[in-house]
Amino acid sequence: MNRARGLRKYKPNVIVNTRYLSTVIRSLPQSGLVGLASDMGTGKTEILAMIRKENPQLSFLNNGHRVTLLKNLSDRLQTAIELLQKFFMI
Repeated sequence: MNRARGLRKYKPNVIVNTRYLSTVIRSLPQSGLVGLASDMGTGKTEILAMIRKENPQLSFLNNGHRVTLLKNLSDRLQTAIELLQKFFMI
């Protein structure tokens, strides 16, 4: 993936070239900020759901610009959407 998206100044620690991320990524770092940049349908949400299920004590921040997608993601990952409820009266 070689798109700008304003991410050029941030160098990735890991680069994978595969159709489905879950075939090569089994875990994420235990500290720090983790960002996944990949096309649609590559398994980003499935990886997060698996990690969330195995580690319910970890904190997740779902960031996005479409309320409906964020609501769906919070359902799939079983995370709270309290800020959306506060600002958008969902």
